[in-house]
Amino acid sequence: MLLLILHLIMGYRRLRDLDYYQDDPLVKRLLGLQRLPNVATVSRALRTVDQKAIDKVRSLVRDLVVQRLQQLSLARLTLDFDVP
Repeated sequence: MLLLILHLIMGYRRLRDLDYYQDDPLVKRLLGLQRLPNVATVSRALRTVDQKAIDKVRSLVRDLVVQRLQQLSLARLTLDFDVP
């Protein structure tokens, strides 16, 4: 999961783009891996994810965001939604 988050943070959208940084030592070190999994391995892992797991991740992310917003005690919060 951390690999996919990092993949998106770096600006990649297609799973096949993993090939562009396959040998990047910084990415491997950040993930704590000797070598990154190939696209087929990541794809097989994603295939095993069910709706229950997706709901748990969404819930976790929502809880973390709400917790952080409460800690910040902001007077105002602006949300900007970009719709294609």
